Amino acid sequence: MLDPLTTGTPGKEGPLFVWLLRTAMLPLMPSGEGIPGLDPDQLDAYLRRFRAEVNGTTQLGVIVAAIVFVISPIFTIKVPLPSFLLSESLLDRHADKLCNSPLYLVKQAIFLLKMYAGFAWGIQDDVREALALPAYPEDPEAWRTA
Repeated sequence: MLDPLTTGTPGKEGPLFVWLLRTAMLPLMPSGEGIPGLDPDQLDAYLRRFRAEVNGTTQLGVIVAAIVFVISPIFTIKVPLPSFLLSESLLDRHADKLCNSPLYLVKQAIFLLKMYAGFAWGIQDDVREALALPAYPEDPEAWRTA
């Protein structure tokens, strides 16, 4: 039986992998001041590519960071619930406190998670339009040699 967290067949990503990263990434890239936040549907497509193209060590780091995000509200906002059960305001406070943690390892884990969430956010057409940037062309899905 395949582990749903580590099933790496493109198009067949484990539901736990997508759910875990989605749960942790969406609160880190909210919308605000006329700029859209991370789109859940586009994030799912990004995570499928991420799973297929990124090396295992990086994937492990992002998964660990997502787990830290999910289990740490007890330490950040003193609420003994996982992050996916928090209200929107508590979730926002939790994300803010994690991003500003004085602990280096926590800060680095959340930075890694937020970096990949930012990659997914930055390729969204609506975000690029809001920032007056041209949309990216279709990816040829081939390695560049030059």
